Amino acid sequence: MSDVRHLTSVSVVLCVKNGAETIAEQLHALCDQTYQGIWEVVLVDNGSTDDSVAIARSASTSSLQLRVVRATEKASLSYARNVGVDAAKGNLIAFCDADDRAEPDWLEEIVAVALTADMVGGFVDITKINDPVVRRWRPEYPRDAFPFSGPPAAHGANMAIWKDVFTEVGGCDEHLLGAAGDDIDLSWRVRRAGKKVAFAPRAVMNYRLRPTLKGQARQMFVYGRAAVILRRRHGARPKSTVKLILSQLRLLACVPRYAWSQVGRGQWVRTTAMCAGELAEQLRRPTSATD
Repeated sequence: MSDVRHLTSVSVVLCVKNGAETIAEQLHALCDQTYQGIWEVVLVDNGSTDDSVAIARSASTSSLQLRVVRATEKASLSYARNVGVDAAKGNLIAFCDADDRAEPDWLEEIVAVALTADMVGGFVDITKINDPVVRRWRPEYPRDAFPFSGPPAAHGANMAIWKDVFTEVGGCDEHLLGAAGDDIDLSWRVRRAGKKVAFAPRAVMNYRLRPTLKGQARQMFVYGRAAVILRRRHGARPKSTVKLILSQLRLLACVPRYAWSQVGRGQWVRTTAMCAGELAEQLRRPTSATD
C-alpha cells in the first residue's frame, strides 16, 4: 500500500431486508453528512417484502446520490455486501446498516483514516438510540480500539475498505453464517494479506441493539456459532466441549440471581445464548479444523 491512497469517489453500501421501521432514520443521517467529496449510496435490497425501498427513495434528497440494486438469490448479508461492492462506482467502499444511525461526520472521519490504510473500522456507539435497559444487556464497545477480542477486526456496521483490496482478498465469504462473522473474517484476511487495518475513533455509528429478549437470544446464538467457525477457519483452537457444557450448567445455576430485574435477565440471556451457540457448533462438528 502507498502512504496515501488516491481517492476518486466513495460508495456507501447499505444493505436492507425488511427495514421499513428504521431505514428512513439512517437515510436522513446520510443526507446530513459533512463529507464534501464525491460519494453515493448503493442501497442493496436483500429480498425485502415490506416498503423498505420505497421509504428509502422518499427519505433521500437531491443532495444524496442513491442507487438501488437487487440481491435476491440468497438471504445473506455477506452476499448482499458483495453485490453492493460489485455495483459500486467508488474506489473506496464504506459499509453501514439500515437499522443504525450515522453521526454527521461519520463518512468524513472514516475516509480521512482510510487514506492511509487498506481497511478501517469505526467506533460503534450503543448509548444513544437504544432503550436504557436494553443497552445494559450488552457491554459498551471501546471508544479507542477495535470492538472484538483477538486480532484487530472492524465491525460490519461501521467499516470501509478499498475496492481493490476487497477484490484481492475475495470479498465477504458467503459460506459463513448469514449475518455473523463475515466482518471479522474479512478483516483477518486483509491482515493476513499483509495489509493495514486501522481504527477510526471519531467515525461514529450509533448501533441499534435487538430490543427483545427473544431477538437478543437469536442473535447471540448465531454469534456463538460464528465464533467457533472463525476460530477453526483461522487456526485458533475453539473452547473444549466439556468447558462449554460446564459453562452452560453454571449459567443455569445463575438463573435466580439474574431473574429479578430486566437488566439481569437480558445479561443472562445474552451470555447463555452465546455459550449455547458455541456449544451447538462444537457438537455439530466436534473434530473439524475448518468450516
